[in-house]
Amino acid sequence: MKPHANLWTKTFLGMEELAADPSDLYFGLILRGQGPAPGLEDLRRHVEKRLPLIPALTHVPETRGGRVTWRPDDTFDIADHVRTGQRPEPDIAPQPALIGSASPRPLWGLWLLAGPGDGQWEVCWLGHHAFGDAKAVAEILRVLFGDEEPAATAEPPGGPRHRPLRATVAVGRVLPGLLATYRPSEQWPPMMDPPGAVRGWAHTQVPFTTLRGVANASEATVNQVHLAAMTAALRGLEIENGRRPRGRLQICLPLDLRVPAQDDHVVANHLGLMRVPLPWDLPSPADQLAAVVRATRTRTIERWKRAWREILTNTPEPIGQWAHQRIGHPRNTKLTVSAVNISGSLSVSDSPITEIVPLPWLPPGHACFTLLATYQGITTQSVLTHGGTFAPGRLAALWARALDDLAASFQSGRSPTS
Repeated sequence: MKPHANLWTKTFLGMEELAADPSDLYFGLILRGQGPAPGLEDLRRHVEKRLPLIPALTHVPETRGGRVTWRPDDTFDIADHVRTGQRPEPDIAPQPALIGSASPRPLWGLWLLAGPGDGQWEVCWLGHHAFGDAKAVAEILRVLFGDEEPAATAEPPGGPRHRPLRATVAVGRVLPGLLATYRPSEQWPPMMDPPGAVRGWAHTQVPFTTLRGVANASEATVNQVHLAAMTAALRGLEIENGRRPRGRLQICLPLDLRVPAQDDHVVANHLGLMRVPLPWDLPSPADQLAAVVRATRTRTIERWKRAWREILTNTPEPIGQWAHQRIGHPRNTKLTVSAVNISGSLSVSDSPITEIVPLPWLPPGHACFTLLATYQGITTQSVLTHGGTFAPGRLAALWARALDDLAASFQSGRSPTS
């Protein structure tokens, strides 16, 4: 099965010309295990055996006449994609070291690393964003390392059909939100840093039950609780830096366009973007959550999803490029806040994966990207920053503290509407 290229494939490949470092376009997950480490050759044989279930892994993009397509990789060698590597310092993102040392540079790769603790080891997945989104990565890892019998991956709907009337209606319903991006907003200025600048990286972990408990008590979704905690964390960071949070803070929220039970196994960039105003001018965690809930109602998100499905399949490419720029450009959003859930359990060479740590990417000109991953009851928040922005560990710590404050707020009996 030949992978399907869409607007995002071309967009992410094009970002290579703007990125300060090629590794900025790579993101992934660290799978951490305990006990005897898998052998490199065993890992290669295992992955190679599963390749027929994931056709995308053996294809590469090519551009002809301005059109991007995928073709079989005639020179595919599993040794170019499954390697050993050196773990960098804990507070430095591993992408520059791992991707930079790989020759030839693969579109995706697995690196076998020593873990941070005694008896620990890691398998690190990194993939170029042109290859797929976070849900695609979770699906690939399910097929490669899932404890259940793997099912083959699937492809999203085909290329553009150009049904202008249907697309016009769907896009028209979100047009006010797109046009609103022309108004000035609170932001970090775009930061075009020199090549070789260090990418600061930090992560923190909390029990998933903390988010679920607040969600149940407030009748919010887990993702809304996540956004509310990020609101409080960014507010705290702003105050610590001697600035007063004003108005609403616009962030970029990726949307998974997969239809449940229909597109569950899709491996591709099947996503849209939505700009969300975080209420960081409100001091109360409960009030922040209430405002986030209003801004991210289900019907609002579904309206944006429908629009993006039409943009990807029924509109000329320039319309999609314009919509992406209006939402994703660093002039219009402060940072991107993303999340992924890894369902089931994973193991490598019969050794269970006990922990998963996400590795965000950094769009050109952006100062910060956060990626949340939940696996086996543990939620891990990762923060990646431009070298001159701020200490990512501080934002991660403030996010975890904000969750505790939210939990305490609802344990005391306060509702988000009180």
